[in-house]
Order: sequence, then C-alpha cells, then structure tokens
Amino acid sequence: MSGLPQVTIWDRVRSRVCCCLPSDKTNDGEMSHLLGTNYSLNNSSSEEADRLWRRGVELHSRGETAEAVEAFRKAVRLEPRRCDLLLHLGTALQDSYQLDDAAACYRKILDQLDSKNHSALYNLGYIYEEQGKYSEAISHFKSALNLAPRDTDALVNIGNCHMQTGDLDQAISAYRAVISLNPNCAIGHYNLGSALHAQRKLSLAASHFQNTIALEPNYADAHFNLGIVYQEQAQPALALQSYDHAYILDPNLTDAKLAADAIRGAAGISSPGEEKSSLVEQSSSAPTFHESNGKLDKKEENDLNGDSFSNSYHKKKNGTEPTTIEGHPPTR
Repeated sequence: MSGLPQVTIWDRVRSRVCCCLPSDKTNDGEMSHLLGTNYSLNNSSSEEADRLWRRGVELHSRGETAEAVEAFRKAVRLEPRRCDLLLHLGTALQDSYQLDDAAACYRKILDQLDSKNHSALYNLGYIYEEQGKYSEAISHFKSALNLAPRDTDALVNIGNCHMQTGDLDQAISAYRAVISLNPNCAIGHYNLGSALHAQRKLSLAASHFQNTIALEPNYADAHFNLGIVYQEQAQPALALQSYDHAYILDPNLTDAKLAADAIRGAAGISSPGEEKSSLVEQSSSAPTFHESNGKLDKKEENDLNGDSFSNSYHKKKNGTEPTTIEGHPPTR
C-alpha cells in the first residue's frame, strides 16, 4: 500500500482565553487579583455605568458583540478605573477580533490598576499567542499561572506555544503537568498525544489519544489521529475502524473517509464484511499530521480544570457557552 495518496490533517492543538471567575480553584488571596482590586459586587460605581454594564452583558450573551462593545465603552468612560468593566470590554473586543483594542484594555489594567490581575494577564497572553508572539505569550501565561497555580488552561496554552515554535520537549512537559493536575483533562491528553506523535513515540501517542476518547467519546479528531497512529504501526484493521468511527461522528471530516477508502482500495475490499481477513497482512502509508495550529479559546466561569473542549473566554459574572468541539484544520 505504499502508493496510497497522502491525506493531510492538523494536530488541532487547542487553547483558551479567559475572563471568568474561577473561584473553585483559587483561595481568597488569589481572588482579589482575579476580580481586580477595585471590583465589588456592591460597588459604588454610578447607576448608569452599572446599567450599561448589564446591557453589555445581555448583548454579549446574545452574540451582539458590536452593540456590547459600545455599551461597555460607555460604561468604561463613566468608570475608567473599574477592572471588571475593562475586562468585559476586552473580551467583547476579542470576540469582535479587535485584538489590538482588546490588548489595550488589558494593558491599562496591568499598567495602571492591578499588575497582578489574572484575567488580564491570561487574555493578553492569548492575544500574543494569536499574533504569533510566543515568547510574550508564554511570559504572560506563566504570570497568570503563578496567581492561579491550578489553572490548567494556562499550562495548555504554554504547551501550545512551545508546539508552535517546535520545542516539543517543553510542550510535552507542559501537557504532562496539565494531566498531573487533572488526569481527566481531555485536552491535555489530546495535545500530549499530538506532541508525542511528532516525536515518533507512537505507542505513547496512541495511549493518550485513547485516553482522550475515553473522556470525550464523540471527539472525531481524536479517533482520526488514533487511526493515523495505528496505520503507522502497520495495524490497518484498527486504523480503518478509527477512520470509520471518525467519519460517522463528523461527516465533514472527509480526510477520514479518504483514508478509509484508500485502505479498502489497497486491500481490494469491496464490502465491509471482507475487512477482517483482507487487512491482516496489509501495511499502509498513513495520512500525515500537519504542524499544530490550534488554540484553546476562551474560558467560562469555573472552567479552570480544562476537562473538556470548551470554547469560551473568561467572562466576568455572566454568560455560559456550550462545550463544543471545534472543526479543522486550524482551531481557535
């Protein structure tokens, strides 16, 4: 089967940004920086600023980001030293892909109001990662991690930055630290599997993709990447099973169907019932992993454990987004 076409995929390493209140993973000393030093649920800000804040929260939760940005801007003009308002404005700007303006909000917090504000550090790190400024991103994620040591998302993003720069050893170290903190972190296992695959440690990579599937059975990309590892280990029957499962879960993952069809074609299989006997002696050329190009998006309230593939920013006081699996090739 050496003549099989090469099907390309992405490692789909993920990252998150944050703007929420991860109170279940922090102590009281950490919380002041997560909230902002001048934040209070019973604050003395003007009623109009609070009204605009509530309006912005409502608009943002409905996906009306442009209107939410305008509401938060008006609130910030009334109360320019409130970290919570600046954080909300920053996350709304990030959702609008206005990264430079969002970064300005976070820098104002860090430079003028609270140099140890966890959410500002984390979200600014995400922006640097998005802009390919990986050294700056790692520095900010590490600062955020110092304030909230159990923030596995910060560790995941550190690993992702190292993956982007090709420093596989450092990436693996970060992902192993994630799993040490939370053995049920599906993202940690998935990204560790991708990094180990890049080092050609196929058995270890397979075990972590299997762990990912045990935690997230419907994650099609994990089934697909496990199929690649099986194919590279000359186990075409297992590879075919994984590819078929991936395509059933995600019919848009056409690479899985192409890979499965190539195996069947090379083995002369015309029907699924022939596979077991026909594939025993077959070897094949597997689809190839691309360099990782993913991000772990934003993080929701109480979502520091990184145990599922959520797609959210740390959002202050409001809003929850559903856990989702992002598509490929690149993920945000």
